[in-house]
Amino acid sequence: RGGEDTVPGSARQLGIGSVSSIAECLDILETLDRANEDVSMVDRFKQLLGLKRASRRSQIKLPATQTAKAG
Repeated sequence: RGGEDTVPGSARQLGIGSVSSIAECLDILETLDRANEDVSMVDRFKQLLGLKRASRRSQIKLPATQTAKAG
C-alpha cells in the first residue's frame, strides 16, 4: 500500500506494484477471477487466510504444474 515510489526495485522487476487502498487491491483481485471457475481467487485467498472455510464440495484448485506433481 502506498505510492509507486515506495515499491522496491526488486519487486518492480517481478511486476509487483502498489495500490492506494485495500479496496483497490480487492477490486484488482476480483477482476482476475474467471467466471467459469467454481472457486474464485478471492475465495481461495480468504480460505488461505482462514477467513472462509472451504466447502466439502469445493477444493482449492492447484495450478497444472502442482497437479502433475501431486498425481
